[in-house]
Amino acid sequence: IGHTWEMARPAPRMAKELGMSTSKQQLLQQAALIHDIGFLGLDHPKLIGLNIKDNLNDLARYKLHPIVGSEMIKGIKFMQKLAPIIAVHHRYRNGEGFPENLPIEQISPESEIISILEDYLEKGSIDKIKTERYSESSLQALKNIISR
Repeated sequence: IGHTWEMARPAPRMAKELGMSTSKQQLLQQAALIHDIGFLGLDHPKLIGLNIKDNLNDLARYKLHPIVGSEMIKGIKFMQKLAPIIAVHHRYRNGEGFPENLPIEQISPESEIISILEDYLEKGSIDKIKTERYSESSLQALKNIISR
């Protein structure tokens, strides 16, 4: 729970910094709160109707969790708008990440905010993240919110 709260607090501030509407800020906060829900699905694949091995290695679980999370929530009416954000929160503008077959143009600003925040929170410093993964506007927004 700690990681999701760490993500949900700065996410709307970044969205505001990027000029997003209040409704987009709220949407982003919701997506940040559940962006890793796919890990729960991978822990119990049969409960959610997934026909996958339940003994996947860590890398396979990591690569699958965004898609599984997106699939888990896309049928829930009030969460449908979160599904595309969650599905690509590990795809980067420099072509790295997953899902690999996703064109970079389909990375939404909301997904990029979750990506950059996750990277920043994991590394503990903006100097340690791969800045080539992100747009200049997202990098500047992150710098602005952490300098306050």
